[in-house]
Amino acid sequence: MPALKLLDRVMLGALTAWAAISIVPVGSWTGVTNVAYYADTWALWARSFALTALVTALLCLVSRGEVGGWLRAALSAPLRVPPAVLIIALGVGAAVESAAVACWYFAKNPQLIDTWVQYLQAKIFLSGELAAPRPPSIAHFVTLHTVLTDRGWTSQYPPLHPALLAVGMAAGAAWLVTPVLTGLLPPAVYLLATRTGDRRIPPLAATLCLASPFVVAMGGSAMNHVPAAVCVAVGLWTLPDVARGRTWPGLVFGAAGGLLFGFRPLDAAALAAVGASAIAAGAWSARGIRMIAATALGALATLFPTLAFNAVMFGGPLSMGYKQLYGAGLDLGFHAGPWGAALTPARALGLTAVDAHQLNVYLLEWPVPVTALVAAGLWLGRTRVDDGIRVATGYLVALVAALFFYFHRDTLYGPRFLFSAVPAIVVLLAAATVRLADTRRRLPWRGLRSGDVALTAVVVTAVLAIAFLAPRRIASYSAAGSTLALHPDDDAARAGLSRAVVVVPDSWGTRLIARMWAADVPMAESDRFYHAFDACTLDGLLSSAEAGGVRGPALTARLRAAMANADPGRPVPGVTRDPNLRLPVDGRLAGGCADEIARDQRGTLQYAALAYLNAPSLDGNVVWAREMGRGDDVLRRLYPDRTIYRYTPGPSGAATFTPVALP
Repeated sequence: MPALKLLDRVMLGALTAWAAISIVPVGSWTGVTNVAYYADTWALWARSFALTALVTALLCLVSRGEVGGWLRAALSAPLRVPPAVLIIALGVGAAVESAAVACWYFAKNPQLIDTWVQYLQAKIFLSGELAAPRPPSIAHFVTLHTVLTDRGWTSQYPPLHPALLAVGMAAGAAWLVTPVLTGLLPPAVYLLATRTGDRRIPPLAATLCLASPFVVAMGGSAMNHVPAAVCVAVGLWTLPDVARGRTWPGLVFGAAGGLLFGFRPLDAAALAAVGASAIAAGAWSARGIRMIAATALGALATLFPTLAFNAVMFGGPLSMGYKQLYGAGLDLGFHAGPWGAALTPARALGLTAVDAHQLNVYLLEWPVPVTALVAAGLWLGRTRVDDGIRVATGYLVALVAALFFYFHRDTLYGPRFLFSAVPAIVVLLAAATVRLADTRRRLPWRGLRSGDVALTAVVVTAVLAIAFLAPRRIASYSAAGSTLALHPDDDAARAGLSRAVVVVPDSWGTRLIARMWAADVPMAESDRFYHAFDACTLDGLLSSAEAGGVRGPALTARLRAAMANADPGRPVPGVTRDPNLRLPVDGRLAGGCADEIARDQRGTLQYAALAYLNAPSLDGNVVWAREMGRGDDVLRRLYPDRTIYRYTPGPSGAATFTPVALP
């Protein structure tokens, strides 16, 4: 069909352009990052690529040009294994890898604020409620990315991943939830790759999941990206049959899309965009009405929990928690976000380029850009685009296009916002490898063909990455020796604490933000205010407001007005453990600044990482609270019959709980 061929060309052009901007320093040119970020990668690639080229040449020379044949024979071994056995083995392998990372490197702890908050929500679900009671002291208990509603205190995130974590908590092993889900990823990728029609691609694509430090680390992280990627792979697998009007694939696609919305709504929108064309094509078949009805039924069944949660907690089925918390700043488009720089077309291009560059670096640790390999494979197969390649390419293009208009990025073991596209990417990469290996151009030495050299180079690259580069990358994520490896609940049990309140010494910066929340400054604005002033100036403004009883809209307006001429100060690394602490440019520490700095110099922890240890009603055997310094006497009034301790992890791993005397 001419329209389909035109769409294939458009997608090929889009991914080729994406590969091109991943290689040149577009992120530096647009001010998103600096050129040193690229230079470090180029230096590593140059060394690794030189080694790969040398080993490839030696193998071809020593084998007298036979190495390509030997590798083809070795790599065909998985084709002789029954698919079910291979799929199970790959799934178990991925689960074991991720569980090992979660256990040995992450100490069975969540590692990021997003997960800490979803653990908190899981604890709420486990108590049988949708929301926790409103905390009696905002400053001592509330954390970032949580919402205070008329129904109570809840997380900003969709509910399905916290629900899965709650199942793990009930079993006493929440840390195993995402490793188990990671075990579903290679089978789902295998199914998607069968749509290419080349039996060599599915085992290779599924195996790439196990070789990816991005996949393995994310699998151990407890983040919701893992179940999202599984839903995407299953949904894409069904689309060729949906386009033929088949009923059961429509039901499965709808169910996968509905579940995906409950994990990551933007990813669900990208999947829906790809699925819309398949549904439209299938609607013209004899079974089109039944297929559409089945798709709608599957979607509604799996959407219902998320829509019901939103309706109860946030006032409408499509009202999301993070939208209620941060407002229109989260919408797609060129505008100011709730934190960070405003999104402009130039910045959007830079962020998109950095995403692609990070994928080259983090996906497999290969010393060649994988985006370029994907584009090369698509060019080699451009005259025979099959269903599997088309749907994989479509989803990748749709997700990249959606993220182009999103203001925020962060890096978690790689470009995490692209993680749901990993199934599509590894299928495209496996197809590219097969197509490169199939090139038959003769080279002027012993009848060697270009495909033999390409296959040998890819295998050498993969072995180098698996043996040296990927383990080093994963080891760099280790939380060992950091506060994220602590288990304060175990420490409290060993210390015999009972009916106690334990205060955690959070950093001055976090205490300033918590004071704004306690004064009813919206969470969406507190970060902006925090970055507009140096810590001393902000401390003074908040102290003045507290003394005068100024809070809510009046305080917010006062801070906005003061922002106009504010000096953000300068970072002073080494003064405390917080490298981002900003103090006055003139070095003068007015008011209580010196006392706050001295408090931080005694050591700090991240209270947000421990908040989920509390019972949702904040009346458990041990209550964990953020130590605020000023205002801590409220804890004595809230818990008059409990001993209050300060938690201090020792340098050798032994923790101490020091009684705190409060009025």
